[in-house]
Amino acid sequence: MTGRTAAPAEHPRRRSWRTPGPVLVPLGVVWLVGLVVLALAARRADPQVLFFDPAFSGGDPRWYNGAISQLGVLGWSVAVLSAGWSAWFAHHVGRPGAARFLARGAIATAVLLLDDLFSLHGVVGSLLAIPKPIVALLVTVPAALWVLCHVDDIARTRWPLLGVAVVCLAFSLLVERLTGNSMGPRATLAEDGPKFLGVLAWATYFALTSFDIAGSVLTQTHTRRLDEGIPATTELVAPTPAEAPVARSR
Repeated sequence: MTGRTAAPAEHPRRRSWRTPGPVLVPLGVVWLVGLVVLALAARRADPQVLFFDPAFSGGDPRWYNGAISQLGVLGWSVAVLSAGWSAWFAHHVGRPGAARFLARGAIATAVLLLDDLFSLHGVVGSLLAIPKPIVALLVTVPAALWVLCHVDDIARTRWPLLGVAVVCLAFSLLVERLTGNSMGPRATLAEDGPKFLGVLAWATYFALTSFDIAGSVLTQTHTRRLDEGIPATTELVAPTPAEAPVARSR
């Protein structure tokens, strides 16, 4: 009777709060660029023109109209694509738990992307006569459910990045609630500045999670080949459902 080797662990080890510095270094680099952009925006351009959606800015002819808003949309898009690609990859390498975690994360992020791109919380609130803050909170429900349902999975990733993103986005919602309909430059920076940094942190989290999962799979594959005594010059052929793994020499 042919014995079966134990399946490799599906998740990398849990990261510790004792090493938050290295985990947050990539975010520091991304944020440095983001802060430089915000600083230049505060000094050389009208923050309202920079942050507002071009579709709702009255057709302002200035070239930087909606620039930060569009960069935020790009950040959400990077997160969706990273999570979606990683989910597909995890599914095809036999890690269904990681695939579900990432696919649901992609869906939750896509909701945030659509809201930011089309201002759904404002449009839906006006059509249904629902206060804008309530609609904004409803938009975050898929992301909140994703976090609550995958606490253990998140704990095995670079979760401080996600935590920073959540804090920044929550702070932006709080400022929006406190400032109400204030449209001044300072209120705009106080609300949309943290939101922009939160989007950057969210995109960084999913991009690095995608990288970590790919690296984990490659490491496990290399380790398994060494354990099975397969030479480094041997290429593994992907098995069909009815076949066992076959080694093919180059």
